[in-house]
Amino acid sequence: MCRSLGKGVACGTFFFFAQSLSCPHNRSAIMLRCLAAILMAWAATAGADEFETLSTPQSVVLFPGFAEITRSAEIALPQGRHQLVVLGLAEEAQAMRVDIGGADLLTMRWGAGLRAVPESAALSAARENLQQAEENIATLTDEIAAIRAIAEAAASQMRFLDRLGEGVETPAFVSEISALVGREATAARSRQINAEAQARTLAEGLPALQRAREDAALILQEASNERRQRAYVVLELDVAQAGLVSVDLRYFDDRGSWQPSYALELKTEPEVQLTLKRGVRVEQDTGENWRDIALTLSTQLPDAQNAPSLLYPQLRRFEDPQQVRSLSKYAADAMAPAMAEPIIVESAEGFVTQHNSVGVTYHLSHPVSVQSGGDQVEIAMDTRVLPARLSAVAVPLRDEKAYRVVEVENTLGEHLLAADEVGYFVDGSLVSFADFAELPAGGIASLGFGPIHGLSLKRDVVQQTEGDRGVISRQNLQAQQVEIEVINQTARAWDLRVIDRVPYGEQEDLEISWQAEPPVSVENLDKQRGILAWDLVLKAGEQQLITLEHSLRWPDGKVLR
Repeated sequence: MCRSLGKGVACGTFFFFAQSLSCPHNRSAIMLRCLAAILMAWAATAGADEFETLSTPQSVVLFPGFAEITRSAEIALPQGRHQLVVLGLAEEAQAMRVDIGGADLLTMRWGAGLRAVPESAALSAARENLQQAEENIATLTDEIAAIRAIAEAAASQMRFLDRLGEGVETPAFVSEISALVGREATAARSRQINAEAQARTLAEGLPALQRAREDAALILQEASNERRQRAYVVLELDVAQAGLVSVDLRYFDDRGSWQPSYALELKTEPEVQLTLKRGVRVEQDTGENWRDIALTLSTQLPDAQNAPSLLYPQLRRFEDPQQVRSLSKYAADAMAPAMAEPIIVESAEGFVTQHNSVGVTYHLSHPVSVQSGGDQVEIAMDTRVLPARLSAVAVPLRDEKAYRVVEVENTLGEHLLAADEVGYFVDGSLVSFADFAELPAGGIASLGFGPIHGLSLKRDVVQQTEGDRGVISRQNLQAQQVEIEVINQTARAWDLRVIDRVPYGEQEDLEISWQAEPPVSVENLDKQRGILAWDLVLKAGEQQLITLEHSLRWPDGKVLR
């Protein structure tokens, strides 16, 4: 147990040594042993000088939810054993790994507290550039003002000369005054023209100085988001030969993330075509700006479940009716240690793509800068055309218009992650911002592309037989007849699917019958009982009438719910 005291060491046995001095029998032997231990430890670290270096982020692998950051540092060290303090780390760094080049790593420990990160050369240069630009702008502005003052003085002189001959009647004197005014006015006008030209020439240099000021101010403003006080790590190194030592630190930080950004563009003429424009949105709040880093995006989820769930035996029993216990008692049984069921909480072209057995990674081919705590950085990825089939889907029970639905197949050979705020476009016009559900490679999905305003729906209950109105019907027969009308007022024909429903039951004594005209195309659509679908072709100007009847009968003395 030793703690660093500059270049020396205080041994943890020193306390025992001091306590033992009061015993005359042990004093000499204990003093010699402890003194020898202290001297040996002191000698081992007497040459361990402390050096300090700043590490900077070089590359980042972003996962959906956190980042793996690699930062590097280089420093020239002499031969021997040294302590190297590496600055600039995040306090929240997790699972750190260290690679050393040019030396052997003996120990690594986190520093106690935080240390100030020295100002970078780029930031110091920006501060100097801002000051210099402001001084240059002030100097140039003063020069322009002085020259314009000369031009104004010449203009004033000309106005005076214009009034000089007023009230003079002697012809000879008038002639002399006219000659004088002419000479002086010409000279004044020449001075005015020259001064104004010089002022315009000088003013042409102002935009460049103002841009230099804005660039320097922007660098300083971005740097203001960075934390000056940051964590550090202390490495004890053994340098066999003096030279350059390199340090690579890799760790995880949950304050960086990425998400996909999509735009879906549907073209309906002359043929149906669906274009997917892909991009990514990157953001981070690690307390330091990432400047010109190598960025990789991964679809892998290392923090997700990595092993199959445990399945516990399910105990069932039957009892006499009067002994049936409440649901809360069964819930208590479910929590018994021997039979406990686990509670599962369900949660509501500059890229090079690399596939492997666990996911896809995208390597950006150019450096990227991402400001800490700033706006999301959106990076364009690629544009792909996907196989698509366009149809109209009508749900008259809920909607007054049919909707465009595109059946699309993911032929990209890679998983498409879920995204929010996806733009859906039809023939160049935005129709909706909506979510996009994840779609595996080879998967097929149905995507909505807004209402078809010329494809109107109407659903009327033309006949209904039932008892008391409300939630409960108190007679044992109920019947209903519905008429559905679809009118195509668009200029094109549509493949149309109309969806409606009839009741279903699970009790043998509940009799349900129904009939439809025309006959339905699909019963129990998508394995949903009672959901019916008609697949039709509706030409421009046509309309379609669908009649749907159903009846329910149940035993006397019972109520229908």
